[in-house]
Amino acid sequence: MKYYYYLSYFLIYTWCIGCSSNTRNKNIIDSSTANGSDSSTKTRQEYVAYDTLYRDNDSLEIHQVHYFVDPPPITVLPFGYNLDKEDFNRSGAFFSKLCYPNEKEVNGKVVIGDPAPMYLLLPIKKLELISVKTEDTSKCDDGSDYSKYLKLTRYRLRLPDINDMQVYYWSDQGWGASLFPSNVTKKCEWCILTNSWGYLIFYQKKTQLAKVVPIQYETINDGALIDRYFYIDTNYDIHLWHTNRNNLDDIKTIITKADINREKYLLHVSKDNEISIKHIK
Repeated sequence: MKYYYYLSYFLIYTWCIGCSSNTRNKNIIDSSTANGSDSSTKTRQEYVAYDTLYRDNDSLEIHQVHYFVDPPPITVLPFGYNLDKEDFNRSGAFFSKLCYPNEKEVNGKVVIGDPAPMYLLLPIKKLELISVKTEDTSKCDDGSDYSKYLKLTRYRLRLPDINDMQVYYWSDQGWGASLFPSNVTKKCEWCILTNSWGYLIFYQKKTQLAKVVPIQYETINDGALIDRYFYIDTNYDIHLWHTNRNNLDDIKTIITKADINREKYLLHVSKDNEISIKHIK
Protein backbone atom coordinates (compact mmCIF):
# COMPACT_ATOMS: atom_id res chain seq x y z
CA MET A 1 0.00 0.00 0.00
CA LYS A 2 2.79 2.37 0.93
CA TYR A 3 4.43 1.63 -2.46
CA TYR A 4 1.33 2.75 -4.39
CA TYR A 5 1.11 5.87 -2.23
CA TYR A 6 4.66 6.94 -3.08
CA LEU A 7 4.20 6.01 -6.74
CA SER A 8 1.06 8.12 -6.97
CA TYR A 9 2.83 11.04 -5.27
CA PHE A 10 5.78 10.76 -7.65
CA LEU A 11 3.53 10.73 -10.76
CA ILE A 12 1.53 13.75 -9.57
CA TYR A 13 4.74 15.64 -8.71
CA THR A 14 6.25 14.84 -12.13
CA TRP A 15 3.05 15.92 -13.88
CA CYS A 16 3.02 19.23 -11.99
CA ILE A 17 6.64 19.95 -12.91
CA GLY A 18 5.81 19.29 -16.54
CA CYS A 19 2.85 21.67 -16.33
CA SER A 20 5.04 24.34 -14.77
CA SER A 21 7.68 23.98 -17.50
CA ASN A 22 5.11 24.13 -20.28
CA THR A 23 3.54 27.19 -18.70
CA ARG A 24 6.86 28.99 -18.60
CA ASN A 25 7.50 28.22 -22.26
CA LYS A 26 3.97 29.25 -23.21
CA ASN A 27 4.35 32.53 -21.37
CA ILE A 28 7.50 33.29 -23.34
CA ILE A 29 5.80 32.48 -26.66
CA ASP A 30 2.68 34.47 -25.79
CA SER A 31 4.75 37.44 -24.67
CA SER A 32 6.77 37.40 -27.87
CA THR A 33 3.59 37.52 -29.95
CA ALA A 34 2.23 40.30 -27.76
CA ASN A 35 4.90 42.84 -28.66
CA GLY A 36 3.48 46.22 -29.42
CA SER A 37 0.92 45.99 -26.63
CA ASP A 38 1.23 46.80 -22.96
CA SER A 39 2.77 43.97 -20.94
CA SER A 40 2.27 43.40 -17.24
CA THR A 41 5.27 41.06 -17.02
CA LYS A 42 8.00 42.66 -14.93
CA THR A 43 10.80 40.20 -15.60
CA ARG A 44 12.88 40.71 -18.75
CA GLN A 45 12.69 37.31 -20.39
CA GLU A 46 14.88 36.52 -23.37
CA TYR A 47 14.31 34.57 -26.54
CA VAL A 48 17.38 33.08 -28.19
CA ALA A 49 17.64 32.71 -31.97
CA TYR A 50 20.45 32.16 -34.43
CA ASP A 51 21.42 34.23 -37.47
CA THR A 52 23.34 32.76 -40.38
CA LEU A 53 25.72 35.46 -41.63
CA TYR A 54 27.62 35.46 -44.91
CA ARG A 55 31.13 36.82 -45.34
CA ASP A 56 32.42 38.24 -48.64
CA ASN A 57 33.50 34.77 -49.77
CA ASP A 58 30.09 33.36 -48.77
CA SER A 59 31.57 31.49 -45.83
CA LEU A 60 28.97 31.03 -43.13
CA GLU A 61 28.99 32.22 -39.55
CA ILE A 62 26.36 31.35 -36.98
CA HIS A 63 25.63 34.11 -34.49
CA GLN A 64 23.52 33.67 -31.38
CA VAL A 65 21.00 36.49 -31.04
CA HIS A 66 19.24 37.40 -27.80
CA TYR A 67 15.87 39.13 -28.06
CA PHE A 68 14.03 40.62 -25.12
CA VAL A 69 10.50 39.27 -25.05
CA ASP A 70 8.70 42.10 -23.28
CA PRO A 71 8.41 45.35 -25.26
CA PRO A 72 10.46 48.40 -24.22
CA PRO A 73 9.03 51.70 -23.01
CA ILE A 74 7.78 53.91 -25.83
CA THR A 75 10.38 56.44 -26.98
CA VAL A 76 8.88 59.92 -26.79
CA LEU A 77 9.14 62.45 -29.61
CA PRO A 78 11.14 64.30 -30.81
CA PHE A 79 13.56 61.58 -31.81
CA GLY A 80 16.58 61.51 -34.13
CA TYR A 81 19.26 63.99 -35.10
CA ASN A 82 18.24 67.40 -36.44
CA LEU A 83 20.83 68.31 -39.08
CA ASP A 84 19.28 71.76 -39.48
CA LYS A 85 20.49 72.57 -35.97
CA GLU A 86 23.13 70.00 -35.00
CA ASP A 87 26.72 69.35 -36.10
CA PHE A 88 26.96 66.97 -39.07
CA ASN A 89 30.20 65.50 -37.70
CA ARG A 90 28.37 64.04 -34.71
CA SER A 91 25.41 62.59 -36.60
CA GLY A 92 27.02 59.23 -37.36
CA ALA A 93 27.97 58.70 -33.72
CA PHE A 94 24.39 59.39 -32.61
CA PHE A 95 22.92 56.65 -34.80
CA SER A 96 25.80 54.26 -34.16
CA LYS A 97 25.12 54.43 -30.43
CA LEU A 98 21.54 53.31 -31.05
CA CYS A 99 23.12 49.97 -32.03
CA TYR A 100 26.14 49.95 -29.74
CA PRO A 101 25.62 52.41 -26.86
CA ASN A 102 28.98 51.52 -25.25
CA GLU A 103 31.06 51.99 -28.40
CA LYS A 104 34.31 53.81 -27.72
CA GLU A 105 37.83 54.24 -29.06
CA VAL A 106 40.67 52.57 -27.17
CA ASN A 107 44.28 53.06 -28.31
CA GLY A 108 43.15 54.09 -31.78
CA LYS A 109 40.82 51.10 -32.20
CA VAL A 110 37.03 51.10 -32.02
CA VAL A 111 35.61 48.80 -29.33
CA ILE A 112 31.91 48.30 -29.95
CA GLY A 113 30.92 46.58 -26.70
CA ASP A 114 27.58 44.88 -26.17
CA PRO A 115 24.78 45.76 -28.60
CA ALA A 116 21.66 47.65 -27.59
CA PRO A 117 18.66 45.47 -26.67
CA MET A 118 16.66 43.89 -29.48
CA TYR A 119 12.98 42.97 -29.37
CA LEU A 120 10.86 40.58 -31.41
CA LEU A 121 8.78 42.21 -34.11
CA LEU A 122 5.30 40.96 -34.84
CA PRO A 123 5.10 38.80 -38.01
CA ILE A 124 4.88 40.71 -41.29
CA LYS A 125 2.46 39.29 -43.86
CA LYS A 126 3.03 41.99 -46.47
CA LEU A 127 5.89 44.50 -46.70
CA GLU A 128 5.51 47.76 -48.61
CA LEU A 129 8.76 49.65 -49.18
CA ILE A 130 8.44 53.44 -49.17
CA SER A 131 11.08 54.73 -51.58
CA VAL A 132 12.57 58.15 -50.85
CA LYS A 133 15.04 58.13 -53.77
CA THR A 134 15.76 55.83 -56.69
CA GLU A 135 18.54 54.20 -54.67
CA ASP A 136 15.84 52.63 -52.51
CA THR A 137 14.52 50.61 -55.47
CA SER A 138 17.77 48.81 -56.24
CA LYS A 139 17.40 45.48 -58.00
CA CYS A 140 19.11 42.26 -57.01
CA ASP A 141 20.86 39.93 -59.43
CA ASP A 142 17.65 37.97 -59.95
CA GLY A 143 15.81 41.15 -60.99
CA SER A 144 13.76 41.39 -57.81
CA ASP A 145 13.48 44.46 -55.63
CA TYR A 146 15.79 44.11 -52.64
CA SER A 147 12.75 44.53 -50.37
CA LYS A 148 11.79 40.98 -51.35
CA TYR A 149 14.71 39.77 -49.23
CA LEU A 150 14.29 42.04 -46.24
CA LYS A 151 14.21 40.06 -43.00
CA LEU A 152 12.65 42.42 -40.51
CA THR A 153 12.10 40.25 -37.45
CA ARG A 154 13.28 42.58 -34.71
CA TYR A 155 13.42 46.19 -33.58
CA ARG A 156 15.40 48.35 -31.18
CA LEU A 157 12.96 51.14 -30.31
CA ARG A 158 9.19 51.49 -30.11
CA LEU A 159 7.90 54.93 -31.07
CA PRO A 160 4.41 56.36 -30.40
CA ASP A 161 1.57 54.94 -32.48
CA ILE A 162 0.20 56.98 -35.34
CA ASN A 163 -3.41 56.38 -36.41
CA ASP A 164 -3.87 52.60 -36.11
CA MET A 165 -0.23 51.85 -36.86
CA GLN A 166 2.46 50.83 -34.41
CA VAL A 167 5.84 52.37 -35.17
CA TYR A 168 9.23 50.73 -34.68
CA TYR A 169 12.84 51.58 -35.44
CA TRP A 170 15.31 48.87 -36.38
CA SER A 171 18.98 49.53 -37.08
CA ASP A 172 22.14 47.51 -37.27
CA GLN A 173 25.74 47.64 -38.44
CA GLY A 174 27.08 44.95 -40.78
CA TRP A 175 30.72 44.84 -39.66
CA GLY A 176 31.68 42.91 -42.80
CA ALA A 177 28.93 40.29 -42.59
CA SER A 178 25.52 40.04 -44.24
CA LEU A 179 22.30 38.11 -43.79
CA PHE A 180 22.37 37.39 -47.52
CA PRO A 181 24.67 35.46 -49.91
CA SER A 182 26.60 37.33 -52.62
CA ASN A 183 24.21 36.37 -55.44
CA VAL A 184 21.60 38.49 -53.67
CA THR A 185 23.75 41.35 -52.41
CA LYS A 186 25.79 42.24 -55.52
CA LYS A 187 23.17 44.74 -56.69
CA CYS A 188 21.57 45.31 -53.31
CA GLU A 189 24.35 47.29 -51.69
CA TRP A 190 22.23 50.27 -50.82
CA CYS A 191 20.20 48.90 -47.96
CA ILE A 192 21.25 45.30 -47.45
CA LEU A 193 25.05 45.30 -47.55
CA THR A 194 25.61 48.75 -46.14
CA ASN A 195 27.89 49.24 -43.16
CA SER A 196 25.11 50.86 -41.18
CA TRP A 197 21.41 51.11 -41.89
CA GLY A 198 18.07 51.72 -40.22
CA TYR A 199 14.41 51.24 -41.06
CA LEU A 200 11.30 52.97 -39.76
CA ILE A 201 8.52 50.39 -39.64
CA PHE A 202 4.82 51.38 -39.66
CA TYR A 203 2.91 48.25 -38.69
CA GLN A 204 -0.82 47.53 -38.87
CA LYS A 205 -1.49 44.75 -36.39
CA LYS A 206 -4.89 43.82 -37.85
CA THR A 207 -3.64 43.24 -41.42
CA GLN A 208 0.03 42.50 -40.58
CA LEU A 209 0.99 45.07 -43.21
CA ALA A 210 4.32 46.85 -42.68
CA LYS A 211 5.15 50.09 -44.45
CA VAL A 212 8.93 50.41 -44.28
CA VAL A 213 11.08 53.49 -44.89
CA PRO A 214 14.88 53.16 -45.37
CA ILE A 215 15.45 56.02 -42.98
CA GLN A 216 19.15 55.85 -42.12
CA TYR A 217 22.33 54.47 -43.61
CA GLU A 218 26.00 55.08 -44.24
CA THR A 219 27.49 53.43 -47.31
CA ILE A 220 29.71 53.81 -50.36
CA ASN A 221 28.28 53.58 -53.86
CA ASP A 222 29.86 54.46 -57.22
CA GLY A 223 32.79 56.17 -55.49
CA ALA A 224 30.61 58.36 -53.29
CA LEU A 225 30.11 58.29 -49.54
CA ILE A 226 26.35 58.34 -48.89
CA ASP A 227 24.74 59.21 -45.56
CA ARG A 228 21.08 59.36 -44.65
CA TYR A 229 19.86 60.68 -41.30
CA PHE A 230 16.48 61.64 -39.86
CA TYR A 231 14.63 63.52 -37.16
CA ILE A 232 10.98 63.07 -36.11
CA ASP A 233 9.38 66.15 -34.54
CA THR A 234 6.51 66.28 -32.05
CA ASN A 235 3.96 66.60 -34.90
CA TYR A 236 5.22 63.27 -36.29
CA ASP A 237 6.67 64.96 -39.37
CA ILE A 238 9.78 63.06 -40.45
CA HIS A 239 12.73 65.19 -41.58
CA LEU A 240 15.21 63.24 -43.68
CA TRP A 241 18.63 64.34 -44.98
CA HIS A 242 20.37 62.51 -47.81
CA THR A 243 24.00 63.55 -48.22
CA ASN A 244 26.60 62.73 -50.85
CA ARG A 245 30.36 63.22 -50.65
CA ASN A 246 31.95 62.43 -54.02
CA ASN A 247 35.63 63.04 -53.39
CA LEU A 248 36.58 60.07 -51.21
CA ASP A 249 40.30 60.70 -51.74
CA ASP A 250 40.03 63.89 -49.70
CA ILE A 251 37.79 62.96 -46.76
CA LYS A 252 38.33 65.47 -43.99
CA THR A 253 38.22 64.86 -40.28
CA ILE A 254 35.85 67.81 -39.90
CA ILE A 255 33.14 68.08 -42.56
CA THR A 256 31.61 71.44 -43.49
CA LYS A 257 28.44 72.17 -45.48
CA ALA A 258 30.59 73.03 -48.48
CA ASP A 259 32.01 69.49 -48.54
CA ILE A 260 28.74 67.69 -49.15
CA ASN A 261 25.75 67.69 -51.45
CA ARG A 262 22.78 67.62 -49.08
CA GLU A 263 19.13 67.04 -49.95
CA LYS A 264 16.28 67.31 -47.51
CA TYR A 265 12.93 65.51 -47.60
CA LEU A 266 9.83 65.76 -45.45
CA LEU A 267 7.72 62.65 -44.88
CA HIS A 268 4.15 62.98 -43.61
CA VAL A 269 1.66 60.29 -42.57
CA SER A 270 -1.94 61.15 -43.43
CA LYS A 271 -5.03 60.10 -41.48
CA ASP A 272 -5.59 57.23 -43.93
CA ASN A 273 -2.00 56.00 -43.39
CA GLU A 274 -0.61 57.22 -46.70
CA ILE A 275 2.99 58.33 -46.47
CA SER A 276 3.81 61.33 -48.65
CA ILE A 277 7.33 62.51 -49.48
CA LYS A 278 8.19 66.12 -50.29
CA HIS A 279 11.58 67.25 -51.57
CA ILE A 280 12.37 70.39 -49.58
CA LYS A 281 15.77 71.39 -50.98
